[in-house]
Amino acid sequence: MAKKKTAKNQSSSWHSIKQSSAGRGQTKVARKRRWAISARMAGAVFAVLLVLWGIAGGLYFLNTKSEKLTVVGASGQLRNIYFQTDGVLSRDWLMERIDLPREIALADVDIEGIRRHLLSAGQTREVSVEKRFPDSLVVSVRERRPVMRLVIVDASGRRGLRLVDAEGVVYQGSHYAPDQLEPLPFLDVASIGREGDGYAPVAGMTTICELIDLAKNGYPEIFENWRIVSVRNFQGDPAELGATIKVVTRDKQELVFAPSGFDNQLSRLRKIYTRLEERPVGQVPRIDLSYQEPVLTLAQSQGRTSRSR
Repeated sequence: MAKKKTAKNQSSSWHSIKQSSAGRGQTKVARKRRWAISARMAGAVFAVLLVLWGIAGGLYFLNTKSEKLTVVGASGQLRNIYFQTDGVLSRDWLMERIDLPREIALADVDIEGIRRHLLSAGQTREVSVEKRFPDSLVVSVRERRPVMRLVIVDASGRRGLRLVDAEGVVYQGSHYAPDQLEPLPFLDVASIGREGDGYAPVAGMTTICELIDLAKNGYPEIFENWRIVSVRNFQGDPAELGATIKVVTRDKQELVFAPSGFDNQLSRLRKIYTRLEERPVGQVPRIDLSYQEPVLTLAQSQGRTSRSR
């Protein structure tokens, strides 16, 4: 006969194990990890507080000390003048024009007055004058680029050479080498007005430069012989009825252009020159390209004109 069990079966679950302490068990490695995490968090908080303190201190310093810094920076004597240009003007030109006292504080330099004075030279298109503390002045210049020469005759009959840029500004050039000016054609105008101490801009320079640039770049063998560009019959409006631009070459030939459609006219002129080389007809003092069919004027001894097709 089987015996009755007198005791309950022992459970094999870990829930039946008595806990000797109410706290959580920790290993040595776990404690070190917790301390490391806490230290990093504390360090990050300290770093953020340090940055905020630095920003606040810097703002306070700037707000309370800016006036003092300005006074200290401005107290230096001017010792250096630096000159920068994109053209031909030199530092000697600059020093002659600004004429500052030998001893002057940088703070006392009138940079706006210098800028206006340098702009009045005409050759300067843009001028920047900057103080660099404690003792330097920096002058930067952008110069005009001459595209034509202009002979001016004053009231006493004296002649003077001026230059004209692509905007029509007339100015007296300085420091250009002869080989820079020699290729430029002369501009012939009926009259030119005065403006202040100088001259009024030449009207229609956009159209004139279009003709010159196209001839120089697209028809160089034709342009190299051009000497004078006359705008006596061109007031600046390409749509004006009967307006023309006349070119006089180095061998005294006259070329008459309508003030628009230059590429077509120059192309026809090239063909005319080619035909004249193949079949010479004597001297051709004038070629009028302003008509649909160019008109060639022959020398007086030949006594006739011819239309080229």
